[in-house]
Amino acid sequence: RNDEDQLYAEYLTQFPWALTVSIKKASGVQENVDTDAFYDFNAFYYKSRDEYPLSLGPGIQAILLDKLGRSKPLLITKDSKIEIRLNIGHETLDDLYSAKHSLSKTVTMRNVQTFGACSIIRDDPCVFIFGGEKNKHCLTRIFWSMSEKTAKSSQLSLVRPLPHFYGELCKTVFGCNFVQDNQDTFLRDVQHFIETVRLALNNGQINSTSNHLELR
Repeated sequence: RNDEDQLYAEYLTQFPWALTVSIKKASGVQENVDTDAFYDFNAFYYKSRDEYPLSLGPGIQAILLDKLGRSKPLLITKDSKIEIRLNIGHETLDDLYSAKHSLSKTVTMRNVQTFGACSIIRDDPCVFIFGGEKNKHCLTRIFWSMSEKTAKSSQLSLVRPLPHFYGELCKTVFGCNFVQDNQDTFLRDVQHFIETVRLALNNGQINSTSNHLELR
């Protein structure tokens, strides 16, 4: 991993990731499940307790929680569907954008694969990992891949943020004084950024390469 990849991964750890989970049963009942979502540099799972772990690579892990915020597997019946949606935090620009173009996935239990130490449903870029005894599949965690290869093949709308000019300036006392002495220029730049984002959202152009470059 080069310095650029390391910096990109560090950026991803700082985002307020959110992965919402809904379980839909054949009866029509829907259950929303709390999760603790975070970026993992290298997630893995065990097919067998006697073998080495299998790497899933970098991505977002979501651990299922109970109503008290504790980790707790959830029993999923064979006639249920699991719906998930990924975004970079609630009430953020990404959350507003995802309302129209959400990063979502729906899987059914008929696609589950059972191994010695766990069961999984693999539906790229996601992996659903279950524990529990045979024929009793308890969902423990969900993985959403953030590898470069997966992101490109699934058209995942993430760009590598470049260091921002004002952010770099404010790392020094001289830079902070410069910003304070040039507030008119600073405010014009902020207004330009806001207008760029607003126009991209309203015109549905946020996926274009030119807009990504402008936002970076």
